[in-house]
Amino acid sequence: MTNWLATSMAGARLPQHTPTLEDILHHENNDRNYKFSSRFMTIYEAEEIFKQGVERGICFEALLITEQ
Repeated sequence: MTNWLATSMAGARLPQHTPTLEDILHHENNDRNYKFSSRFMTIYEAEEIFKQGVERGICFEALLITEQ
């Protein structure tokens, strides 16, 4: 998100529109640093996703929670 914000600022002013997820992901350098998850996932399942990522050499920065 900080990459998007840095490229979207006009001088010292914040952008006037709310970004979409697509806007933000377009500015990410590493497009494998996130994973989608259901809003019904438990915190323990989420933790397991991060652990499995580390074991495979993938450092997830975020879980993007979806309605399903």
